[in-house]
Amino acid sequence: FPPFWIIGIAIFFVRMEPTPEAECGKTAAEQADEIALLRKAELKWSKRCAYALLSLIALVGLIVLICFGAKVGAFKHRS
Repeated sequence: FPPFWIIGIAIFFVRMEPTPEAECGKTAAEQADEIALLRKAELKWSKRCAYALLSLIALVGLIVLICFGAKVGAFKHRS
């Protein structure tokens, strides 16, 4: 769903912050390992969102160009 793809792409620009040790009960090393694992997965899905959105934009652009070139649909009556 395209709006979610835009939100997914925003993950590229968000930095993950660990919670304080007292709140989560994990050591700093455990948190660093967990954040690294989560960040890897988030970046993978963020890239997939970017590819999906770019593919959609390219597909819509291609369809518009084909319709304009063939003068069909909304472009039929233009001179």
